[in-house]
Amino acid sequence: MIVVRYLCLANLVKKESSSASKKQNSSSSSSASSKKAVKLTSVTRSSSAATFKVNNASAQSYTLSVAPTQRAWVAVTGDGTSLFSQTMTASSKQSVKISKSVKQVVLTLGNASGTTIKLNGKTVNTTDSNKYPNVRTVTIVLSGSAAAGTTSSTSSSSSSSTN
Repeated sequence: MIVVRYLCLANLVKKESSSASKKQNSSSSSSASSKKAVKLTSVTRSSSAATFKVNNASAQSYTLSVAPTQRAWVAVTGDGTSLFSQTMTASSKQSVKISKSVKQVVLTLGNASGTTIKLNGKTVNTTDSNKYPNVRTVTIVLSGSAAAGTTSSTSSSSSSSTN
């Protein structure tokens, strides 16, 4: 009789821990899928700059991954605030967290062809398939209009003087 009670108790504990782990697994998979897949569209490209827009932008945080295959200088700003700036060595990696409130990210890349950039795991084609391999300014518009992202960097540079 003692053996039967022990076996029943062991089965009960096993069932409870099994259902608890199922609940934990389902909650962790739902939180992992809460970040939407990033869909990027190229808005403008020139020999020194590129602008991309996140098509399904929503109020979510993003992770920008920087992984140079060669020595490269990288600067990342979010809405004008510096998030990361460093000369990186080959095979080094850096993840930059971008908060929900950021609307625009600007990357300045020295040696763009030697640097892989990913936004939430999606590779950003910063060099237009290596057509423009050198210094690049890459703007990623996370929300709002793409036009706002392209004019902000040039509007403050014009001034005139009269004598």
